[in-house]
Parts: sequence; structure tokens; C-alpha cells
Amino acid sequence: MLQSVAVTALAVVFLGRGIASFTPWFRASQSEEPFATLDRRLYGPLCLALGTGFAVLVA
Repeated sequence: MLQSVAVTALAVVFLGRGIASFTPWFRASQSEEPFATLDRRLYGPLCLALGTGFAVLVA
């Protein structure tokens, strides 16, 4: 029970972070280079992949 709650929380956090990296308000607040470019190309998709993986584990 506790494991599924923890994995669900991880999925929500990673999916939220991954989605946020593609929103205009997040890009405007994090406009420093090279973070902005790396976030769009690497960190955002990686967070989405990790969140999807955790969601699959919960399901």
C-alpha cells in the first residue's frame, strides 16, 4: 500500500515537472542559458519518461 502511494507520488512529480518544462510561464521564469536549452531538449523529456515509467509501475 505504502509503496504504491510513493510510486504514484513520484509519477505525479515527474510528470508535472516534465509538462511544466513545455509551458510558456516556466520557460519565462527559467530563461538562463544553458539551462533553458537543456531543459527543453533533455530534462523535460527525461522527466516525462521517468513519470511514465513510474505510472506504468503503478498500473
